Amino acid sequence: MKNFLYLFSALLIFACSSNDSSDDETGQTIILTLDNISSNTSTNDVWTEQNIDLSFVSGTADDCGTGRSIFGVETTFVWLYPSRLSVDLSSLQNIQKVEVDINDFCNTDCTQAFLIDGSGVIINNAGNTQIQSPETLIIENTSEGFISELAISSCEGQIHEVRVYQN
Repeated sequence: MKNFLYLFSALLIFACSSNDSSDDETGQTIILTLDNISSNTSTNDVWTEQNIDLSFVSGTADDCGTGRSIFGVETTFVWLYPSRLSVDLSSLQNIQKVEVDINDFCNTDCTQAFLIDGSGVIINNAGNTQIQSPETLIIENTSEGFISELAISSCEGQIHEVRVYQN
């Protein structure tokens, strides 16, 4: 009976320590709420939230408002019309995906989010499919490579929250 209890205990320990996928999720989520931005913020001014640097910058050729940076700061979100919100992710490792809560007011693909690598190449992007309705843009890091920046642009859209998921 004593040997049976040892064997049973060993099997129980082995069963409890098996590779369970929920135990593998050691990642973290960083949430940027965009609710503590000074109303005096200008283009290229940098502010920090959750140890992440953010700034409004001029739109690029990938955006609907090339060379323009017109934005508004509300209590719990920001307006881009047109502008680009740059989120510096270079201090983070193993970014799995990013989610951006938006509300677009111009057209499909008018509000976009881009994951950009260290050499400035767009790794992946997502654009809105709804107009005047809350939507979450999900941008996967399918290459699993280093991401230096998240860029969000719009000609007339609200950005409510950004969530960065790390492995």
